[in-house]
Amino acid sequence: MNRRDSLLGPESKRTSVRGRRGTTLIEILVVIVIFLVGILAVVQIFPRGFRILFNSRNNSMSTALAQDFQERLQARPDELPEEVLPIAFNGTANVLLPDWDPNNLGPVAGSMNQAGHLISNGVDIGYWPLASGANVFRRILGESHVIPAPRAVGSLDGGVLVLPLGPIDFGANPFFAVYGPDLTRQPGIPNPNKQRTSPDQAFFDVRDPVADFQYFAQLIPSGSADIFVPAGPTPRSYRIRFSGYVAVGGGFAHRDFIGSFAVPATTQGSVDGTTMNYPVFEADIGQVVGASLASVDYDSIRVARNFVLLPTNQNFDDGQGGNALDPYEVKLIDSKLGVLLFNPGAYNAYIDTPGGRQPLTARCDYDVFDWRVLHDEFRIPDDATARVQLSVGSLVTSTTQGPDGISTPGIMPLETSPTSASNDDHFALVDMDTGGLYFESRTGIPLITLDKTLGIVTLQDADSSRAGIQAWLLLPDGTTTEVDAAGRAVRALYMSRGEWAVQMLKAASSYSVSPTRPTVGEYYVGGTDPGVGGSPVRIYFPRMDNGQKVSIDELYYIRSGDNQPRTISGQEFVVRFPRTSDGVGLPCIDITDIDPQAISVDTQTYGTAAKGVKGASIMTRVTWNPDAFHLSSGENISKLDQWGRGTRHSTTETFLERGELR
Repeated sequence: MNRRDSLLGPESKRTSVRGRRGTTLIEILVVIVIFLVGILAVVQIFPRGFRILFNSRNNSMSTALAQDFQERLQARPDELPEEVLPIAFNGTANVLLPDWDPNNLGPVAGSMNQAGHLISNGVDIGYWPLASGANVFRRILGESHVIPAPRAVGSLDGGVLVLPLGPIDFGANPFFAVYGPDLTRQPGIPNPNKQRTSPDQAFFDVRDPVADFQYFAQLIPSGSADIFVPAGPTPRSYRIRFSGYVAVGGGFAHRDFIGSFAVPATTQGSVDGTTMNYPVFEADIGQVVGASLASVDYDSIRVARNFVLLPTNQNFDDGQGGNALDPYEVKLIDSKLGVLLFNPGAYNAYIDTPGGRQPLTARCDYDVFDWRVLHDEFRIPDDATARVQLSVGSLVTSTTQGPDGISTPGIMPLETSPTSASNDDHFALVDMDTGGLYFESRTGIPLITLDKTLGIVTLQDADSSRAGIQAWLLLPDGTTTEVDAAGRAVRALYMSRGEWAVQMLKAASSYSVSPTRPTVGEYYVGGTDPGVGGSPVRIYFPRMDNGQKVSIDELYYIRSGDNQPRTISGQEFVVRFPRTSDGVGLPCIDITDIDPQAISVDTQTYGTAAKGVKGASIMTRVTWNPDAFHLSSGENISKLDQWGRGTRHSTTETFLERGELR
């Protein structure tokens, strides 16, 4: 090897080694930075994708909840209430809010304290979820039910009815009533010469108390009215509902009234000094509001006989010397769930109506406790271990914080017993036959387990030595019993994270005309009252009916050109606020939507603007809000308003068939 080779050899080796060298630290860092930038760009897509999936899941869930609720309503159309009204607590009782728009999901008060209670005019009106959102529209009027067949429920005996929209709000001053069908009105006063001596004669007779289906009403010169209702051998009372005017500050104001008149047991009555040969009760309906009543809308008077609400520990009355059970008696054996027990005699009771004899039915008025309490109705499977998937998962527990950061209150104390039912009041399983509650555990043994993340209910057999699925019930009378639960109809009550609520919205079953600004169950013809104003081609409804659908059998109007009266028959309208404000501030229907040539409603030809104005829609609204806010020492109402703007909702509605224009 020469000198040159010896000099080049080592250098050549160094070059070869350098050519095989790995990546430097700087190069690795550069690659990592480039990779992270790319990954971050891709990752930003995922949150939006997750939100889309989350929203899609919630939308599908809300649709399923609404459809399930609608199917339950359609399966029991005879139980539909006459109307659903907005209410708010005023410190003493729940009062009506006819001017509340159903699209307004905000609170009914202007301030909120650090405990989450709304304050109105210095009065604490309660925890905010119960006075905002879905829970404003929660008064049920006229929910009708066929009297159930009597059965034994522990120590009790009678027809058991679990109200379909319970639990109910039965506080210190509850709004609650049970009453029968409306009596048929007759004008004038009863004829003293008509005494019922046989079934085909007149109707007022103490010997046939369930046949007295009529009452008399007579307007008197003062603008009030006298009503005459049947009496009988036992005391009774009647529910009187009407609209009228009261004197207010030198003027008059329109009011709706619901009152009760007690009628003593009697066989005779007196009208204007004339002794009647049949029982009759004379009452000036001005007694409902005192001497300030100035006038009464005659067509708005409705009379129904009340059921007597007995204490749970009082025996049902046999009514007539032991010969028959008084059908107009009922007990509220569970004032939280809303479980009624009817006198056994009510099941076979019939009433005479213009259409013939009909089974006695009961109508109920009450306030829903909380629409956020979800209902799942099903039959318990006949399996060794019965599992049922609830409609919504992610259930609320005793440690769950609500959107305000406060632990979510339970449904209400439902399962309290010395024999150890679970005290977790965020879930309850109700037996529809007895109104009892299934024990979640007994003597330390779990009977019902709940996967609150997935919403899966599992019933364990309490006694494997016996056939079927043995379970324990806490009955409304406080006693307990073991039953075979397989195949029994039950209702699961629970709450879900995200403030889920399912509610019913329903227009009034029938409307009457108001000469001034309308309220519950009324409409106003535009231009009738100069103080209210309005367009002559519009018919206005209270704000609470915004978005509802109404049907009108006959609507009379004047058409331009010939100025001749025209009639729209069997037409349906959606009640909406006008596209341009007309100063009335009420939703309405507009005749020009049907006939652009209409110039005014016709109130002269037939003496009324319309006949047969009825609510034609039943809405199911599902609301939810996954967001949160936190209470502090101030600005809480603003935080609630901001949170409320994120409330999502979906609405499902059923309609009647459209009519024809002629």
